[in-house]
Amino acid sequence: MKLVNKLSYDSNQKIVLTGNAGQRVTMNLRYLATQSMWVADFLFNDFEVKNLNVVNAINLLRNYNNIIPFGIMVTTTDGQDPRGINDFASEYAKLYLLSQDEVISIEETLFQ
Repeated sequence: MKLVNKLSYDSNQKIVLTGNAGQRVTMNLRYLATQSMWVADFLFNDFEVKNLNVVNAINLLRNYNNIIPFGIMVTTTDGQDPRGINDFASEYAKLYLLSQDEVISIEETLFQ
């Protein structure tokens, strides 16, 4: 589990996640002020998902765990969803890149 610590107060951020060997995941993270929420797009090889609500979750990409070899975990200090533009920069909310082994372990532990 690798903390994505490149997140700022910027309402539109493009980050390339390279924490897992041989993987290059492009994430576009956008803050929607009128909705008080974050949304994300992910691109990995031929896989693409757009406008995914960023919520407090063990694996935001769980619906795709049979397609992609990684996951995204989001946590907050109080268990609520990230709602403010400064939530990631202030580390109230944290976003983690999960390896395939970590995704499998989570699935076996929590969902089997």
